[in-house]
Amino acid sequence: MTLGKEAREVKNGIDNEREETVTVHLQKTVDKIIQKCNTKQMLRMEQIIDKNKELTKKVSELEEKNAQLEGEIERLREQKKELDRQLGMNSTNSSKPPSSDGMKVTRPKKKTTGRKKGKQRGSKGYRRINLEPTEIINHYAGHCNGVTAK
Repeated sequence: MTLGKEAREVKNGIDNEREETVTVHLQKTVDKIIQKCNTKQMLRMEQIIDKNKELTKKVSELEEKNAQLEGEIERLREQKKELDRQLGMNSTNSSKPPSSDGMKVTRPKKKTTGRKKGKQRGSKGYRRINLEPTEIINHYAGHCNGVTAK
């Protein structure tokens, strides 16, 4: 059929052209094809053209909706990233007090050195010096009212 051949030629010729040019080219080709068709084919072609316009409009609406949804997705990703960052905060990596950590935060353990606690053997050590008394004063209990010895 000549219609199939012409349609293939149109498709091959428009693959690399811009959308506006494609639309003009398709319209010219459709006009050529319509001239060669009989009445029954003409009605069918008009239905196809109307359906094509309808679908083109729907595609553009869906592309616009898709762009809006992609923007919303990006905004939600940024919000999730910020919330994850806030959830990861505790007293060891922020200025929060330890009381706000709750039960789930584990503190980093001290590194063990292999030595026992307290003064180590061989170190000098420090003590208070015992002083000798310079004077001894004895204090005795005097007479107390109401207290009797048994």
